Amino acid sequence: MADGIHVGTNFAIISTGPDARNTVNVELPRYREPGEVGCPPGLLRLPSRTAPSGRRSRKRVDGLVGRAAELSALSRRAHVQIITGLGGVGKSALAEAHASALRTSYNPVWWIDCDDDQQIEHGLAALAHRLEPALVPHGDSVAAQWARTWLGGRSGWLLVLDNVARPRDVAEILSSYPDGRFLLTTRQVVGWEEVGATLRLPPLKAGDALDLLRRTVADPALLDGAEELCTALDGLPLAIEIASAFLTQNNVTASAYLERLDRPSEGRWAWSLSADEPRAMRRIWTATLDRLTPSESALLEVLSWYGPEQIPRELVDFWKPDPVADDTLVLVGSLASYALVNVSPWGDLSLHRLVQSAMRSAPPERTGTSAPRRAFGALHRMWMADVVDAERWQEHAVPHLVTLAAHTLGTSDAELQSVHAQTADLLTVTSGSHRDPAFWEKAAEQRRDQLGPEHPDTLTARNALARTYASGGNKVAAARLFATVIEQRERVLGPSSAEALMSRLRLADLLDDLGDRGKSIERLKRLADDCRRHLGPDHDLTIGTQYTLVRKCLKPYRSWRGLRPGGAGEYGRAYTAVRNARQILRHSVRTDGADSANAEEAADLLAAAYEALGLRGSAAKVVETHLAEYGKRDVALMYASALLRTRAVTLARSELERLSGGFPTDDFYLSDEIDDLAHIFETAGGHTDAVKLLTAAVDARERLLGPDNPSTLDAKLTLARALVQIRRRRDAIMLREQVLPVYERLHAPLSDEILTTRGALISAYHAVGDHSKAIALRQRTYDEAFTHLGPTHPTTLASHHFLALALAERGNDMPKARVMLTQVLHEFSAAYGPTDPRTLKVARHTQWSTSERLFRLRFTLEKNKETFTEAFTDSL
Repeated sequence: MADGIHVGTNFAIISTGPDARNTVNVELPRYREPGEVGCPPGLLRLPSRTAPSGRRSRKRVDGLVGRAAELSALSRRAHVQIITGLGGVGKSALAEAHASALRTSYNPVWWIDCDDDQQIEHGLAALAHRLEPALVPHGDSVAAQWARTWLGGRSGWLLVLDNVARPRDVAEILSSYPDGRFLLTTRQVVGWEEVGATLRLPPLKAGDALDLLRRTVADPALLDGAEELCTALDGLPLAIEIASAFLTQNNVTASAYLERLDRPSEGRWAWSLSADEPRAMRRIWTATLDRLTPSESALLEVLSWYGPEQIPRELVDFWKPDPVADDTLVLVGSLASYALVNVSPWGDLSLHRLVQSAMRSAPPERTGTSAPRRAFGALHRMWMADVVDAERWQEHAVPHLVTLAAHTLGTSDAELQSVHAQTADLLTVTSGSHRDPAFWEKAAEQRRDQLGPEHPDTLTARNALARTYASGGNKVAAARLFATVIEQRERVLGPSSAEALMSRLRLADLLDDLGDRGKSIERLKRLADDCRRHLGPDHDLTIGTQYTLVRKCLKPYRSWRGLRPGGAGEYGRAYTAVRNARQILRHSVRTDGADSANAEEAADLLAAAYEALGLRGSAAKVVETHLAEYGKRDVALMYASALLRTRAVTLARSELERLSGGFPTDDFYLSDEIDDLAHIFETAGGHTDAVKLLTAAVDARERLLGPDNPSTLDAKLTLARALVQIRRRRDAIMLREQVLPVYERLHAPLSDEILTTRGALISAYHAVGDHSKAIALRQRTYDEAFTHLGPTHPTTLASHHFLALALAERGNDMPKARVMLTQVLHEFSAAYGPTDPRTLKVARHTQWSTSERLFRLRFTLEKNKETFTEAFTDSL
């Protein structure tokens, strides 16, 4: 399988078809740090309680037969509690019952299957995903490390580690969290003494075993010989469960079944199981499996190569290329009736590990295709299925891909080696769900030994290992390995091969993460040229490289809505972004259509590139042509900011006509669209349109909402601002004088609303020459600040300064203004220091106040400069 990039949600150019290749680089969502995330109450993950996607099962762990003493003996306080015993003796059931009883004392209570290191990693990652969903696209390695940090910072949680092989497999996690609680199950009965409190779970006593059989067999007539059968089954709960299912399914008595156990196998199941398997279980497998049809046994063989829990029903449906001939539902029901599989209320399957181990050691069915190869075929067909919920299907398939890869890793069997290679290749295109460096190190080593150090499959594994290093945070090691893989791929496959070019793309992308954005962009520019030359301008890798290049060039900028330019050195990169974004847009329109999602994404990139280059008119034209989803208001605002005012006003009027339907209603004048359109008219210079629109809005809101409603007050202030632009300052003053008393009645003294409205009103008074009212309002503000905030508060100091300036600006009070400015200078110097810029500004004003003419000239120039600077900044 070709090396590629898969993302959970695509934000770029998507190609379809049997030979399509998609190269997509996206910015992964940001996630919170572990210390910022709490635990929701009652977070519980147990096999019989938690369904996929967080649904709760109705099944409960009740009625453990003959285990009351063992359940009581389990410690509720030990840091580590270990349950040991034979396979099938009921260790997991006892652990689940104990964990369920502790669910009110610990949070979270989290179950992790520990069949191998990858499953432990996956279980920790699943905990991280539940606590912080933004971690899902970052892969299991990042999520598992996040979960470790989260656990290390908390206490009061319980981890259940099921089916641990050896103490050393969990030594690191047990020693790292002294404040946590662990419950382990294991078949290894020795070596745990120094790890924690150990409980060895014995088989059921004769009476309890008989009680369990009676509970699970409904027909009393079938219990003839039950005591002898339970003795023969050594009191193992799993063996009794399977035997009871056989009795019910085949309507045979316990004594007849016991005779069958003593008979040698007549079928293909007469193989020798591992000596580790209990004798009773070996007898049970032989008797039960001989009753299966070829289709039932074939399906069971396939399921044995997957993980033991949460095998999705969709995967079972794909177990054969054409499963219609054998009704899958009937096959699953038959296996469940023999207690070989369990079916959850939501349809997923689970198998006991002993069942899976027995099936994997069985001789192959004579169908010409091995069970592991059929297991991979089902996974691959499910992965490639064209369904609406494909992303969720793939997410559920990943743990079983991981298990299949682990079962087939490190074998000398050529068939299993081939299955492992296919499984590993499919894992390379997952969205980071399997990112264990140890797995890929072993895979690369195995391929090197079997195929040679420079075989293409070996290089694919090494490339996947480099990606694993990168996703796990070891970016330096990833960059070095990518460089080596590039050299080898260019030597073996040629510099024009898609594989070599893909590795170059990954390395260039990684250099930006390492802090060298300039080198990353230069490499991407050369790579884009090479892809066009070797693969053609429309190849997906060419487009993907250009997409990544544009993203890197625009990294210092925000999106085109409200985008601000970077430094002077960024304009060359902005031009590179424009040139490549144009090519991406042309490609998308030509191949997918002008209305496609790909064309819209490319247009968004091109608009951002034009904005970065300062060509706002071009950006607006692109948005208007290709991004209809943003609406005419967004486009009109862009045209207005680009000083293309005629086009902006035309679009705004068209949008106004559309929204009002030609006959504006009261509901229209109460909507937020009024404020947006008025802002566009103001920005584009259509002040008369803004005044007409806002006057109608004020009248409607006063009549429907009342004069003191916040929406009415906001509309009045917006109308006042528009009236100033058409030189109707007296009308603007009247509106602000109506709003200010309401604000003073509704808000606390010196609130932002009061100060902003007073400031605008003071400026309006000065503009019409009514300085006395301006000074009176300044005096009132200063008095309130002095009373409520104290003489040294910044607001009080600023109010005193503004009052002195108002006196100086009137002219005939210059001596009084000079005395007040001198006083203000002492206050600022004491509060901020003599060299503070605020103090120096007051000192300039005090110096200018020696002459009324000098003050007017200098102060006017200063205000004009500040106004120009503010306007220029806003325009950027």
